[in-house]
Amino acid sequence: KVNRLKKDQCLWEKFFEENSISPLRLTYEQLLVDIQGAMKKISGFLNVNIAKDIKLNHASTEKLGDERSLEWAKLIRAKFPFL
Repeated sequence: KVNRLKKDQCLWEKFFEENSISPLRLTYEQLLVDIQGAMKKISGFLNVNIAKDIKLNHASTEKLGDERSLEWAKLIRAKFPFL
């Protein structure tokens, strides 16, 4: 699974390099900690003005995993072992 993610990441990096693309790199944690700052980075990257008076609420998160989620994960892994 980790090898597959690494391979996919390498393919994306190769694609960006071959097409002279400098992607915006923003982590989930950055978005979670400072959603307003993240939106400013995104809008600046896209060269789109956003209203300065727009205030975004911090994202709320909660754990979604439970016994049912674990059962679904088992079923998916059994059907798609390459994931």
